[in-house]
Amino acid sequence: MKIRVQLVIEDAFGTSTCTDIAAIERHTDDLIGLNLEEAKAMTGAVQRKMVEVQARETIDRGAICPACQQRLRRNGKHRVGYRTPFGRLDLDSPRFYRCRCQTHTRQSISPLAIWLGGHISPELQYLEAQFAALLPYGVSAHMLGTVLPLERATSITTWKRHVATLGARLDREAHERIVAAPVINEFGLPKRNPLQAIGIDGGYVKAADAPSRQEGWFEVMVGKSLPRAGSGQVFAFVHRLEARPTERMERFLAQQLRANWRLVELGQHRPQAIVPVFLDVLP
Repeated sequence: MKIRVQLVIEDAFGTSTCTDIAAIERHTDDLIGLNLEEAKAMTGAVQRKMVEVQARETIDRGAICPACQQRLRRNGKHRVGYRTPFGRLDLDSPRFYRCRCQTHTRQSISPLAIWLGGHISPELQYLEAQFAALLPYGVSAHMLGTVLPLERATSITTWKRHVATLGARLDREAHERIVAAPVINEFGLPKRNPLQAIGIDGGYVKAADAPSRQEGWFEVMVGKSLPRAGSGQVFAFVHRLEARPTERMERFLAQQLRANWRLVELGQHRPQAIVPVFLDVLP
């Protein structure tokens, strides 16, 4: 049995283009369905063709002045990389001079670079952040590379940089988030909080490649809210690296607590390892 997989793309004018994606041959006693390498090759080919078509349409639109509809003058081209879970794509990105009806200086723009943004797809950012939160970078890269055609889409160094950038953005958003005032019921009391408890704890982590037993230690503070329904919120920071540790803690508590909550300390085996848990005392 011979199988041909094709990708048909229809543009806005109704014109269709057909691209061969894969040609597979199977016998009766062969593998059932696809193997991993075939699936990775197919998804990589589909991704490349789709992005190339989308990029071509973006360049065609960007080559026309939106104000006077005149075609812009070209100013060379360069290669732009775009990282996706289905491989790294290197695309031709022409540059165009801005139209004289918009500016009198010789400025140039790259429509494709503007469209791609940060040169990494949201799906790859999501996978990098999710796996980095659960597994070491090396193990994560090996697991993803087994099932996805990454093909130079990421490396451990790049992965760490992306996760750090994403963490910094989430950090800024957490500090800028406005805390809503508590909702008061008809008796003048805060309405019952949907949270059941909040736990905060700290611990020490030692680097695996520390030069000695006295070096490479750092303290981590973590916290989590436990709602009566749904998933809670979490926070964590390295105490010595956090510029505003007290403010971070206060903002997390301010977003979760109400004035009518009381503190119950649940001690562990060590006196210094005390977990504060906030319980709702309203009936």
